Amino acid sequence: MDISFVHWPFLLPLLPPACYTWGAHLLRYLSRLISLSFSTVPATSNAHKAKKILISGMVQGVGFRPHVYRLATHNGLCGLVANSLAGVELVLEGAEAKITLFIETLLASPPPGAIITRVTEQNIPAQHFSAFTIAPSLTGGTPAPLAPADFGMCAECERELLDAGNHRFQHPFISCTACGPRFTLLRGLPYDRSLTTMAAFPLCPICQKEYDDPSSRRFHAEPICCPNCGPRLLFYDKNGTEATNPLHKTAALLTQGKVVAIKGVGGFHLAADACNQTAVARLRAIKQRPDKPLAIMVRDLETAATLVHVSRDAADLLCSSPRPIVILPFKSATPLAGLIAPGLAEVGIMLAYTPLHYLLFDQAPRVLVMTSFNKPGSPMLTSTSEALRRLGSACDAVLSHPRKIINRCDDSVIRMHADQAQMLRRSRGYAPLPIDLGMESPSILACGAGEKVTICLSRGSLAFLSQHVGETRSPAGQHHYQAAATNLQALLHITPQSLAHDLHPDYYSTRFALAYPGVQKIAVQHHHAHIASCMAENKIDRAVIGLALDGTGLGSDGTLWGGEILRCTLSAFSRLAHFAPLAMPGAEAAIKEPWRLALAWLHDAGLPHSDLAFLHEIPASKKEMLREMLDRGVNCPVTSSLGRLFDAVAALINLRGRITFSAQAAMELEAICDPHEHGTYPFAVSRGLGGAPSVMETSDLLQGIVNDLDRGTGQGIIAARFHNTIIAMLAKTCARLAREQGIDEVACSGGVFQNRIISQGLQKALREAGLTVYCHHNIPCNDGGLALGQIAVAAALHALSQESSTSLVGTRHA
Repeated sequence: MDISFVHWPFLLPLLPPACYTWGAHLLRYLSRLISLSFSTVPATSNAHKAKKILISGMVQGVGFRPHVYRLATHNGLCGLVANSLAGVELVLEGAEAKITLFIETLLASPPPGAIITRVTEQNIPAQHFSAFTIAPSLTGGTPAPLAPADFGMCAECERELLDAGNHRFQHPFISCTACGPRFTLLRGLPYDRSLTTMAAFPLCPICQKEYDDPSSRRFHAEPICCPNCGPRLLFYDKNGTEATNPLHKTAALLTQGKVVAIKGVGGFHLAADACNQTAVARLRAIKQRPDKPLAIMVRDLETAATLVHVSRDAADLLCSSPRPIVILPFKSATPLAGLIAPGLAEVGIMLAYTPLHYLLFDQAPRVLVMTSFNKPGSPMLTSTSEALRRLGSACDAVLSHPRKIINRCDDSVIRMHADQAQMLRRSRGYAPLPIDLGMESPSILACGAGEKVTICLSRGSLAFLSQHVGETRSPAGQHHYQAAATNLQALLHITPQSLAHDLHPDYYSTRFALAYPGVQKIAVQHHHAHIASCMAENKIDRAVIGLALDGTGLGSDGTLWGGEILRCTLSAFSRLAHFAPLAMPGAEAAIKEPWRLALAWLHDAGLPHSDLAFLHEIPASKKEMLREMLDRGVNCPVTSSLGRLFDAVAALINLRGRITFSAQAAMELEAICDPHEHGTYPFAVSRGLGGAPSVMETSDLLQGIVNDLDRGTGQGIIAARFHNTIIAMLAKTCARLAREQGIDEVACSGGVFQNRIISQGLQKALREAGLTVYCHHNIPCNDGGLALGQIAVAAALHALSQESSTSLVGTRHA
């Protein structure tokens, strides 16, 4: 008997994260109903049977074998259970009715974190086992493993950690089958201690006894250890000298306003007292990060609720096993330092998720900045030697440990949009959990984009999105990219047959793909990949209107796109409309200095601008040089990007003329919007001739903003009117194009949808126009989700080629 559950449990990653708990219960109930409907053996049969059973899915690293052991012995069954490259394999001997009951119970109540995708049964001759055992891992079978993500510390381990009578009292590496690091320390599969970095720490007799004891929570818990046999904390002072009493010294320094590098499960954080302005300023200087908001950590939900507004859904997310950073609005009169998130009304906050964090909060300040320790543009540090090399000028001490990190992993980030959770960075706690594509394809490696990079691998109908890789411009970033790609392939035993990549030739990911030997290459247009990512997440396999709004991506015509309305299927797209092109004087320089975009916008519209405040601090010679560049068209690429339009408006109203991190101007523009302003500026949409795309013109919008500036209208009102105008323009244009195309579904993707006002306003307006709207929830709408879209397009092209026997050539125009 072969019972497949792929389309049930794999709905779980598609639920809003706040719904994981009740969603898991629902899916287990559905699995039980299906298992009963497939049962072909009468429950009353007492005939002695022997069966070999293969269970596929997320069944390693989640306490599955101990769970099976206890369930089998409870049902009086003999046999064995073992990990294999294909999942978990069982041999069961006993009464047929008891075997049937065992399977039904297992499907209905797997251990927390497990996802069963397939159960295959085979009758075999009896081998006359005398008991049920956990056997060594098997080396045979078709490789199809799923790798577990990291878990935050569970309540039971927290209780033991704080129990003075417990053997693991204040042990900073306490874990069990239900919690602790997994992906970050995993060298390979099957999931055995020997294939983790805990192999360097042999179990002491006490831990070995628990490991072998079926009644213990640590029965076959691979990362377990105790003070006798586990890693120990290492403290290095300002001079790099190792010192004793690491926890006390670290907490004392943090209380004194010092900055300490702390090794976590996925890399080093820089920590400082989040309520100490001087300490936060020093941390910013160390990171060379003058403005970008900093994440904070607190011990528990009660502390979080004193700092930010926490809804019930947000509380569920904060307390969930992945322990992500959740972006929430500040409470008034917050004690947090003003430098935590300058110019913004919200902050990223997370709860302690390792025993070390809990122990620190017993002695350290109650709110800590906890941000990745890295050079600008480079990945977070993972080794103690790297941290010590930067110790002298960078921070006041290093708190480390000798457990190696195999897979570097940043904290995941989620933003709440009313009652909706939106994943902004999918990493620790979520990667590399699979996404069900709903279609079979050969193994594909998708290489991502240029920023917020992730990598994606496919096997069958499953796609495995990597942890956040981030920037790839620096040599360190490129090395991290290569390691992430290599490790993911090795871990999942996947050898790609083709590679999907962006059109942009200057992305490191594109160069990596084109240099990859011996496989087929599939180029996928950036914004088609965005919409395909949303379609894949929402299981859409039909034509949609695609609303792709972001910074910039190379279009199929060689210009820079970013404000697009497309007609999309997974295998093809056509461009229906876009924003009017805006010149970018100085190209990349215009992204760093949005005042250039504002000047270009005014220049193109022929509007006077000498009296506008944003230009007062720009030298006359520089302004004249830019005007000359614009007149001659020298180094002034044009873009239809909505993200660049946000930058131009922020500069135009003298809010932000220069930026120090991506999307800074747009974030600040959103933050100052007057919530009571509902007005809009005039706008026009010109229809394209001869099948050309429609153009959403911005000259009337610009004139309206300039008129408001002349009248002395406040920045918050102008910002709100701009947002309202963009929503109205996009909704009206989408509704018309949807009617013309005979499509009533819209898929939304791109970094602009991180903007809460745009995202919520557009969804409301489109639904009021009678359209069904699909957005991202569990996959980032920014370039962190692009690789999934590349996989979906490549898989669809493969399916199309199988039907038509044509070769794959990349993104096609409908």
